[in-house]
Amino acid sequence: MEKIDYAIVIRTLGKAREKYKRLLNSIENLNPCPKEVIVVLPEGYDLPVERLGYEKFVFCKKGMVTQRIEGIYHTKCEYILFCDDDISFSSDYIMKLYEPMKDGLADVTIGPLLEFFPQKGGMSIASALLGGAIPTIFNKNNYTTILRSSGWSYNRIDLNNCNKYYKVQSAAWTNFFIKRQVMIDIDFDSELWLEKSGYAYLDDQTMFYKLYKMGYRTLLVSDATYIHEDARTSTRELKLEPIYAFGFNHYIFWHRFIYSLHTNKFDKLIDIIAFNYWYIMNILYNTVRNYKNKEVVNKLREGVKDGKKYVKTKSYKSLPLIQSKYEIDRQIKLKKIICNNEFELK
Repeated sequence: MEKIDYAIVIRTLGKAREKYKRLLNSIENLNPCPKEVIVVLPEGYDLPVERLGYEKFVFCKKGMVTQRIEGIYHTKCEYILFCDDDISFSSDYIMKLYEPMKDGLADVTIGPLLEFFPQKGGMSIASALLGGAIPTIFNKNNYTTILRSSGWSYNRIDLNNCNKYYKVQSAAWTNFFIKRQVMIDIDFDSELWLEKSGYAYLDDQTMFYKLYKMGYRTLLVSDATYIHEDARTSTRELKLEPIYAFGFNHYIFWHRFIYSLHTNKFDKLIDIIAFNYWYIMNILYNTVRNYKNKEVVNKLREGVKDGKKYVKTKSYKSLPLIQSKYEIDRQIKLKKIICNNEFELK
């Protein structure tokens, strides 16, 4: 069996119990086994009762993004499998994810999670009309594609009859396999605006799309299937917080990764039209669906309104620009040439 220099980083609150135990059982059965298992918990939380016996526990501030990032700094392994505490998989899961990376085809790989897509029927139609999630028509080689509205299109592939690899622009953050250096290079610390509202809505979409815009390749490996146990321990007590975050984070994502990356005025106009369609349709939908609770629509409006205010702040304007890794490499080479020329002149 080929050896792989990889670690597993688990984000948890330590309360998933039986579902977490199934994850630990999956890890114990992996072949090849990980060099390290790092469990990241929020400060003040108790360690999970379920143990492997050799995992390393680390603590940081509570946050879906913050906990994910923290794991990078506690391992030197070349690859990392980041995962939540409510999944399980087969013993050859890592080998399947590693194969396209070994072949130089990908920097990040994921397994399919079709429940990530809207359920067929009324929910699928509603999601499409709202501009949030639309079945793909043109991008059949893609698993997911980001739309100008800040929504996305999806390819509901038949796992029994499909290609092995599909390009990815967005995916669920339940787990992903990535080169550690790539996770460092995308500087996801700069996207902590995702947690400003207390609920990191679009954290997964933001990371995968940032990878895409920076020129890194994410592939879905169709036979790398896994089970999502769906603990939902962190969302049951939330009320209007996610509604506000839904509006705020959608607007910031749209402005930072779509609107701001276009220089052509016509492109920017199309971006504005697309986002306004998403916004108006979601306001109408929530007005009808939650007619007895006007606070839901008010929170959505408030989130988008505050998002528009935030993009005008120094905090937002100081965020690093989104640049492709090719442009970054070009700038580094150019600086070296300039430095060498200055040295020769001296």
